[in-house]
Amino acid sequence: MDLRCVFLSLCIVPLSFFAQVFQFNQNLHQPLTADLIDFGYRQASVGAKKGFLQRLDKSYLGQYSDSNNAFIAATPLCTFSVGVENDESAIRYQNSRGLLVLGGYRKFKCHGFLIENQAVFNSFQREFITQHGEYYPTATGYNQQNGMIPGMGRTKPFHGDGFDFAFSQGGFEWGVSNILTLFGGNQSVDFSPGIRSVFWSQHNQALMAGGTLRLGKYFTYMVTRARLFDLIRKPVYANVESPYYKKNFGLHAMFLTLKKHRVGLIYQTIWQAGDSIKEQPVNPLYWVPLPGLDRMVKQEVSMPQIGMNYVWNLHSSTLLYAELFSRRFIKNAWAAQLGIKYYSNLTSNLTLSSSLAWLQTGSEFYGTHYAQNFTHQNLPLGSLLGNGAQEWILAARIGYKRFFIDYLFQSSAMKNSNQPLLIQTYIRPEQIVQHRIDLGFMASNIMQLELFLGIALRQAVGFKECNAISFGLRTAIFKPNHVY
Repeated sequence: MDLRCVFLSLCIVPLSFFAQVFQFNQNLHQPLTADLIDFGYRQASVGAKKGFLQRLDKSYLGQYSDSNNAFIAATPLCTFSVGVENDESAIRYQNSRGLLVLGGYRKFKCHGFLIENQAVFNSFQREFITQHGEYYPTATGYNQQNGMIPGMGRTKPFHGDGFDFAFSQGGFEWGVSNILTLFGGNQSVDFSPGIRSVFWSQHNQALMAGGTLRLGKYFTYMVTRARLFDLIRKPVYANVESPYYKKNFGLHAMFLTLKKHRVGLIYQTIWQAGDSIKEQPVNPLYWVPLPGLDRMVKQEVSMPQIGMNYVWNLHSSTLLYAELFSRRFIKNAWAAQLGIKYYSNLTSNLTLSSSLAWLQTGSEFYGTHYAQNFTHQNLPLGSLLGNGAQEWILAARIGYKRFFIDYLFQSSAMKNSNQPLLIQTYIRPEQIVQHRIDLGFMASNIMQLELFLGIALRQAVGFKECNAISFGLRTAIFKPNHVY
């Protein structure tokens, strides 16, 4: 039988086997989690439901589980939206199609997906994307081409102002024992309950491997290694295109977990793997799972970002969180965040979710030299606004049965700072205020499949105002990645 026919049959008739399955969902508006890192895996109960929508709400379109609670599921991913901006005649749209496959057995969980996209974004988004594009070497320096979309992928031109891009992701989490957990893959992980972190946000999709080790009742040690790259083409070609500038990322953390409090001490570094001309092996000390060894090879490693993140469970529905970091205690190389998150089922049909955060980054926090910047794919690892930014971000949702209203607010002020890019191509407004309201209908909770109508307003000093409206259908499994 044609594989397309098999997949179509799974889409038409959702399968339910009365077992526990895992949902992949890194969206902002969902119950609080106590995990050190959010990989997106959440348990979702599956049972007998009457009616198509009720079954679709609890079951992936293609799903199988056996009596041992091993399961595998497949479901489409999509964003089909159309809209207008200001009085421009050009239509804004996004046409994304993909497939998510996930599965697990006991304490092992994994996922993978591939998405193909064509899109014409609003003007401020298009400017940000192209200003973080690839740097190509020329006889006299570099020129910039294409673009980079946060949380998605690198782009190619499409019909003038549009972008053609594809991106994929895959990863796993394996609880080997009660004290040891391993994880890895090319995936996005999340350290912050809010929209983003100052040291590692969800928009990063990096090839990584790591693990956590329980040390007694209260302490957990974490080690992560990742391969990062910036979109700087080398002058030496391999096959059709020249390779990018690559570097390595190392993270060490020790967490103390009490009943309502968790404190983490974090030490992270960038290790050079050559330069913009020639690639070289990383120093062998990089692979030793202990912090501080980078100081023995100072010329090949960035100054470390050292910091603390803190979580306080004020209530079962309320979480207070904070981050404080410094890059080797340099005066202008620091960052901080303070936030509060709330999620509650007020009644059986009514839910309320909100997140409020204040963030600030010093003028040199993510670095000022490409070789050792805390960046990946030309984007800062933390705040998308980069060095020297201060912002307030509020995100809220009220939901009644399947209907919801989302509100997003951002207010930002930027200092005149060098950005962590090879060339200073990112032109930032001094002040930004933006609002977005979405009215929606949740067709499937497990898939996060929703119909929406969105209204956006963005004002930036010295730049054209954005007034936009759009509507469509999407699988909203990630946090907002266009907050800049």
